[in-house]
Amino acid sequence: MYEELSNNQLNELFYNEPSDTKEIEGNYLTNFKVWEKNCLRNYDDCRKLGMTASMSREELEDEIKEIIKNPLYKSYERGIGYVL
Repeated sequence: MYEELSNNQLNELFYNEPSDTKEIEGNYLTNFKVWEKNCLRNYDDCRKLGMTASMSREELEDEIKEIIKNPLYKSYERGIGYVL
């Protein structure tokens, strides 16, 4: 019998693009590198479409790094070994 694929596995299989959620042994963890890349790509795409933004790309990158830092620090404190 075959095991059902998760949404993450289907996404990577059909779209050949990693999800911003990583599945490890049935646990779902945020893949912050992919999440950051997707956020910046969305920002760039919106700018190409002529949409204005209240912050520069550099400010967005700094904001993303601040957002990422908190959960990474918390997982480090708890001793979780799966930090992506």
